[in-house]
Amino acid sequence: ELVISTKVGDDCPPYSDNGGHPAMSYDGVMHSVDHSLQLLRSDRVDLLLLHDPTFAEMQHEFLKPKKGGMDALRELQRQGVVKHLGLGCLEHENHHLWLEQEGVGFILTVNDWNLLRRRAIGEEWGGTKLFQAAQAKDVGIINAGAFYMGLISGLEPRESFQMGFKKTLNQPKLVGLAQEMYMWCQERGISVRELALQFSVNHPAVATTVVGCRTAEEVDQLCDAMQVEIPEKIWKDFHAQFDARVKALGTPDHWFYNKQNSAIS
Repeated sequence: ELVISTKVGDDCPPYSDNGGHPAMSYDGVMHSVDHSLQLLRSDRVDLLLLHDPTFAEMQHEFLKPKKGGMDALRELQRQGVVKHLGLGCLEHENHHLWLEQEGVGFILTVNDWNLLRRRAIGEEWGGTKLFQAAQAKDVGIINAGAFYMGLISGLEPRESFQMGFKKTLNQPKLVGLAQEMYMWCQERGISVRELALQFSVNHPAVATTVVGCRTAEEVDQLCDAMQVEIPEKIWKDFHAQFDARVKALGTPDHWFYNKQNSAIS
């Protein structure tokens, strides 16, 4: 089964285009979806994600009472152009605000449920943890960041951390812990990639995960990793070895980049 997904909310021509309108506005969303459909050569999408809004954009532009971006998504859904509506972003306050809306289908979390970081079940908003809140609303989770920006992808973390924008960050405790996980798995004849990928979908709230692939070979490797049978003792020993330290690092201070001053270029 082929599932087509796209997003609205950013403006990075030629891949996205809001037509000069605010990204979260009614007109901006409509123009962006039309542009995506042209690129996809399709008249519909199964999943449409609102991409990375700020809390202020959510409140004052997207959810404004008349002709906000949410009205555009509802209209597209009524027309059959979009099947399911979702939100993908870093901030849990936005996720919780999204869950308050009627008829939303899913949310996408980023680097908040993996071997190195478990904030999706720890941080509360209004007294409710994110995965718990999504389950209560019967809203699915797309869990992005199974490999925490490559640190637990199966490459040696001290090497993978030098790739891309991560090399501008000073996170020795995080990299050190990833390195220890890598070596722990190597000593037991398994790959941290296998543990990371299977862990990323092991919570009942999670419907699927998102992993970036460059080649067909990498897709095959991930499918193989999902099929590896990992003994229960390995899981038990891994959690005993690392969970307390993961919890100690699981604060916003150990996030992978500063959204307001991102090193992404």
